[in-house]
Amino acid sequence: MMHQKNLRKRLLTGDCVLGTFLRINSPELAEIMGFAGFDFVIIDFEHGAMGIESLTHLVRAAETSGISPLVRVAQNRDIDIFKALDSGAEGIVVPRVGSLDDARRAVAAAKFSPAGSRGACPRVRAAHYTAIPSDVYFPTSNETTCVVLLVESPEGIAAIPDILQLKGVDAVMIGASDLSHAAGVPGQLDHPLVQNKIDAVIEMAAVHKTAVGLVARDVEEAQKIIGKGVRFIVYSGDETIFYEACRSVKKLLRNDLKPAVR
Repeated sequence: MMHQKNLRKRLLTGDCVLGTFLRINSPELAEIMGFAGFDFVIIDFEHGAMGIESLTHLVRAAETSGISPLVRVAQNRDIDIFKALDSGAEGIVVPRVGSLDDARRAVAAAKFSPAGSRGACPRVRAAHYTAIPSDVYFPTSNETTCVVLLVESPEGIAAIPDILQLKGVDAVMIGASDLSHAAGVPGQLDHPLVQNKIDAVIEMAAVHKTAVGLVARDVEEAQKIIGKGVRFIVYSGDETIFYEACRSVKKLLRNDLKPAVR
């Protein structure tokens, strides 16, 4: 039986989903995220500390705890997208999409013919190593594979009206940090030059009923962007979540950790 993949369906039906990044090469962390109730995890091959040999282990770990594994590929290249999806990942997050052509290339690489040009190997893990018949595997993959395009530049924002009309785009994620650098206000994510562009994308996407994704730095920011209509919520990242948990424990116990009296 094919792994149940429902993230794309949830986005298409208007659900709001919550996940985070995985940059630490740990299958256990992927499992914990699922057991904690997150909807998806983005295995980050652009900034994460893992190699391609780790991919299948991380995807498998996510599946065991019921969380949808997505892969942020390092580049918008066919081979990167093929390998991510052949591993059994439920979808891809494609960085630095700056034009309609970039978007078309990503969608084509994620879909089998006739919808795209994905390499059609029936012996990969995603096909359960031929246990799933090809006449089932190929069309089902096209229906369930989730494509998230990461827009991180003013050029990408300008292309959003055309990108939103492209069939096969399930969510448009805005890279606010990179966008702030490109806009000349590095790191100022709340600056009007950044926020005005984000708000414009949310409005345009609502017309096309396409999900918008954003990273939330904390719970307060997550609540704020959900209120704006953002439905693909990426809460921080594994390293920051762990750091904040450790720091919180130390802060709470600081006054109780007294040196021994000698």
